[in-house]
Amino acid sequence: MGVGRAPVPPSGGTVVVNPTEVVLPDTQLVTIINPETGEPELVEVKITFGPGRAVGIVENDDGEEVYRLIGAFQDTGFPASFLGFQTNVLKNNKTHPIVLTARGSRIENPAVTDGVALVAGEDVFLSIVPGEVTQDPQHFDLRGSVLLRVGYAINGNKLALVPDFRVRL
Repeated sequence: MGVGRAPVPPSGGTVVVNPTEVVLPDTQLVTIINPETGEPELVEVKITFGPGRAVGIVENDDGEEVYRLIGAFQDTGFPASFLGFQTNVLKNNKTHPIVLTARGSRIENPAVTDGVALVAGEDVFLSIVPGEVTQDPQHFDLRGSVLLRVGYAINGNKLALVPDFRVRL
């Protein structure tokens, strides 16, 4: 299994995403695991950006920069484009998304897959569910996914952003 390095986020600690320069989509193509077959499937789903979501910016086929929820699946999650965690609520796309990117930032109430509490001191990874994180291997250690550690849990609802940009391919 290969090991690579994901790009390092920009310095400065906070990024304000300008909706006039970056597309804020209402839907996103995601990979899900079909419960009947256990195989991955691609589906288009409605998405919501908001506080605690793992996000990034990618370029689409038309050359536009698009704001995305980031997940562990290589084909639809764009894990190499992980930028950080959104900290504010968007209201009708009028509020610019604010993203914490600085190593050591404390992320309060991150979106955790299945809504479970984080275990303090344990590593936290991008989940296969776009925009979410997890400590449960069933949500990051699947065929077609990238193992990307985003930090560690400070307590049940807070993590320290300390990404390990070495990823398992």
